[in-house]
Amino acid sequence: RLDRAIIIVDTENAGLAWAFPHGDVANIGGGFTGEPDPRPRSLRLLGRVIGVREACCDAYSLVTVHPRVRLRGPGDVLRVGESAGFIQSLGGEGIRPALVSAAALAEAITEAGSPDIDEVLWRYESLTGELRREAVISSALLGLAEALGPRGGKALAGLPRSFYEAWLRGELGRRGLTVAGAVLNAMLGLLGSRGG
Repeated sequence: RLDRAIIIVDTENAGLAWAFPHGDVANIGGGFTGEPDPRPRSLRLLGRVIGVREACCDAYSLVTVHPRVRLRGPGDVLRVGESAGFIQSLGGEGIRPALVSAAALAEAITEAGSPDIDEVLWRYESLTGELRREAVISSALLGLAEALGPRGGKALAGLPRSFYEAWLRGELGRRGLTVAGAVLNAMLGLLGSRGG
């Protein structure tokens, strides 16, 4: 029985494997850049760390998503969730951002008190600013890791625990400058060890 969330950064191939407690079972999954079938690699990593060898219920992400946040679509349709670009590239997370953005749109409509699309959009943009920053930070980190190839995983692994805690709590947007500083330090450390 798993009593805590586990996130394993793969330093060979930029990506992550995860296990989250869910009652008597664990919700596991993973995703890696350039890996069309992430399941075997995820199970190997989880097997080494927590002894998982097989799973009955699991979910995987190809970790190739670089969203572009666009709240307004053709015909003045306001978008939520993945259609608006609210995806966390590092883990492929889309459910929480979809729920948060849908609630924000409902609140924006209620606050506007009129069918004026520009007023609703203005309020919706202000209510989803943190989600937008999360998506941008997550996409930038994944892009950086991809650009570094095998060293990208080491850069992700070099991020402090506070980064992963902020990510899991949905606070990357709120702590954007702290995250940017952590990434810069990890990158400088990586560049300093070029021979390794």
